Amino acid sequence: MTMLRMLGKISVLVLSLGLVSGVMSQASSEDGNLPLDQTHFDGYLQLLHSVEQEVALRQETGHAEDWRLYPFGGKAQADTAGSPYRHLTIAKALQVLETQFPDPARAEHLTALVALANARNFVNLTEYDSALVWFDAAAVLDSTGDLSGEIEAATLATAAALGDSARMAGELDTLLEKGPTDDSRDMWILALRWTLASGSRTHLGALADSLMSRSDSLDGGTRFWLARSLQRLERRDDLYGQLRQLILNGGLSLGLTTNQRGWMLTTLPDVSFMLGLDEQARSLYSVLLDSPLENLNLWATYQLAGLDFAAGQYQAAATGFAMVCRSSLVGTWHDQACALAKTTEDLERIRREGEPYGTGRFYTP
Repeated sequence: MTMLRMLGKISVLVLSLGLVSGVMSQASSEDGNLPLDQTHFDGYLQLLHSVEQEVALRQETGHAEDWRLYPFGGKAQADTAGSPYRHLTIAKALQVLETQFPDPARAEHLTALVALANARNFVNLTEYDSALVWFDAAAVLDSTGDLSGEIEAATLATAAALGDSARMAGELDTLLEKGPTDDSRDMWILALRWTLASGSRTHLGALADSLMSRSDSLDGGTRFWLARSLQRLERRDDLYGQLRQLILNGGLSLGLTTNQRGWMLTTLPDVSFMLGLDEQARSLYSVLLDSPLENLNLWATYQLAGLDFAAGQYQAAATGFAMVCRSSLVGTWHDQACALAKTTEDLERIRREGEPYGTGRFYTP
């Protein structure tokens, strides 16, 4: 991004603050949702700038993004050249241990550390059901509790990898009973991701409520997944509050992927729109409109057309919808844009034809 473009974006936001502060003050007093201030807008710009730079750098170098795989957090680009020999060694070690301890629940002279190591070996071979048996044995043998955090985290991830919904329900209940702590951060993120993927709204709501109770002390990564959960639960006021906090991190990655941070860029104006903060939403979409990233640009075009449609500005709406319709994107909202382009053109034509007869008042929102 050139300095000129960056200054242009800043000027758009600064100019919009006057509109936002005037129009939004009434809305915020009615529903309790405060409009963004200059600090929030600066953070939003920094977030956008960092995403654009990251995408441009990857396109220039050809390097793939360093994704972390769910649910264990391993590197997607990890070197696996030696895996066959490593797995053969692990399999031989497991064979010896299973011969020595055929029933880990009743084995004598078995230690928690050995049971934990054996469980990890089964995880490495993707034998998740057997791994859970050994994790359970390790938990029983860990009389001092020194390994409890490690065992609990590994058990949760393994149950998620196995897709055992009954086991996961029990693990989530235990997690909720203990409550969120700094040490259990990764477990709470995994719990949120599991419930988002599985569609368990009951557990998702309980997890969100528990995290909301200590919202002021959440780190950025946990806050992001809480925000995703609040969106799924359609708790827009809470979602807006979490997004306000998230963008104060500016361009920090927070351990999130480019797509995940892009979600923050589009969801903040979206939820602003849904909460009635129309001018704030328009100012944020206007910034995305100038982005070289096509997905952000087209989404902003589509949503601005929707705002124009709602305001009765049918010609402007038709232009925006038609622009999205001409794009190469494939998806539901692309098809909707094509349909709305025709609808808004018809509405504008009908209004023009009716103006000599005083029908304009019927088109005032």
